[in-house]
Amino acid sequence: MTLDTFTPAPPPSPGTKLSRDIKTRKAEFGDGYTQEGPDGSNPIRRKISLTWDVLLPEQQAAIVAFLEGHITTPFYYTPANGITRKWKCVGVEETFDTPFSLTANLEQYFGLDA
Repeated sequence: MTLDTFTPAPPPSPGTKLSRDIKTRKAEFGDGYTQEGPDGSNPIRRKISLTWDVLLPEQQAAIVAFLEGHITTPFYYTPANGITRKWKCVGVEETFDTPFSLTANLEQYFGLDA
């Protein structure tokens, strides 16, 4: 299965936020000594929040249609740092005002798809 690539038009507004969830396993011993290591083969999961401050209604509808069309399917996306990864959308928030705006929250995907 070939994954789609998310290339929104227009691109997100400046100020995209990228965070990382880090998973480790820690063993604490009775003498105060601890030992810690990564939990699994992908212990760092990136999360990105994309915001569009100004959209036309048809632009907002196209972005939402792509994201809603991929609720169970990952997709490729390349943020401003230039590194393409597999992502899944975990939330969308829309504002129906003038101008229209949108925030999409993506989480890095580690599944075996493509």
